[in-house]
Order: sequence, then C-alpha cells, then structure tokens
Amino acid sequence: TEAQFFGLLGFEETDLASTSPETRENAREFIEYALRFATAFEYIPKNPEEAESFFEKKLAAFQERLQDHVGKLPPFHIGLGIVMGTYVLFANSGDITILSITEQVINNLGELHGGGPLHFGTFRSGTLVPHSYLLIIPKRLGTILKSEELKLLARSRSSEAKLPPLKRLIEIRAGQSIPFKAILLEARPSVARPTESTESSIAQLLKTAATTEELLAPPLLRPLIKNLKLTANK
Repeated sequence: TEAQFFGLLGFEETDLASTSPETRENAREFIEYALRFATAFEYIPKNPEEAESFFEKKLAAFQERLQDHVGKLPPFHIGLGIVMGTYVLFANSGDITILSITEQVINNLGELHGGGPLHFGTFRSGTLVPHSYLLIIPKRLGTILKSEELKLLARSRSSEAKLPPLKRLIEIRAGQSIPFKAILLEARPSVARPTESTESSIAQLLKTAATTEELLAPPLLRPLIKNLKLTANK
C-alpha cells in the first residue's frame, strides 16, 4: 500500500570491457551522478493524479541533466518508476525489461521504450493485478529465464527466496558467475479497515488493559488501570 520508487540503471559490462580505463572511470562517475539525482523521485505525492504529474516533471528534468553528462559513453540502460499499491507508472530506456508476473500470466510492460543513449520517449501507467509482482531486470538476463521459472516468483511464499534461485539458473546456463541485478516489488492493494464504534473501542481498551495487568502486574500499575477503567466508563 505504500508508494515505492524503483530504479535500475547501468552499463553493460561487455560494452565497458573494450573501452579505455578513462571511459570506465567516467562511466562510474556518471552512474554515481545519476543515483544522486534519482533521489528527487523519492518524495512521492499520495494522490495518484498528483504522483503522475510529479513523475512526468521529475523524469523530464532527470533526462535533461543526464544527457548533459552522458558524453561519449556506451549505451546507458535505465528503468525508473513508482508503484503505489497496485498502481504503477514508469519509463525505461535501453534494454531494461519490466515484467508483471502472476502465477498464471507474465506481461512484458517495457517493450515500448526509448532508444538512443538516453531517451525515455513517454512514460506508461496502469493498474497491476493485486499481489502480482513487478520484476525489473536487464533484458540480457531476462531472456535466459523461462516463463515457468519466472512464475515461481509469484508462487514462492518466501520473499527472501525469490531472486536467488533465478540468479543460480542464469549462472548455470551462462556457465559462469555473472553480475545479477534485479528489482522485485509486490503490488499490494490498500486494505479497507472498518470504523469501530465508541463502545467497541472502549471494550478493546479494557481488554488490552486487563491483559497488560495480568502479564506485568507490578504494584504501581493497578491504580493506573483502575483510573483508566473509570475514565473509559465515563
């Protein structure tokens, strides 16, 4: 139910391998700069309409600033977005894949993206299936995985055990240990809580007080509980 900002960005290691040490250092500094400026996305309005306007303005400023610094670096791959409960809005450039995953279906949300060294084009928004998962992963890694293996993300009940199996599968098929970076977020619907009456609230208060007295029961707590009951009755 909380608003969450996500970002996955970087250069392909194979693209940097053939460049000079100076270019690799410039690439590292560029990523650090992008990460610092990405903090501007963290202050997300609670209203979805306001959040969409906020995201669009921040994205335009983010793209403008990064284009001024990208220079002659290799292609930069980036996916940025916001998840608010089951509502998502995002933009991606380069080969970053954004997947919506349930136990039955996988939808590729990031097929339409900007090209060039850094170009988002437009951003996309929509509503996710409650308790589905949003996987943000480099395209090169995503293509190694099979659909049934990705669906295990939604079937697994342990949040800690969701991504490591995918990493192991990728390494087995690649025949080597490779950098694995991915983001996994759950689309959680907001929960409507019933409004309690004054009587039920007081009853719950007294029940909690009685339980506390039974568990702790220090001499000084009993007068406090007695006064609390009198106040509740009034």
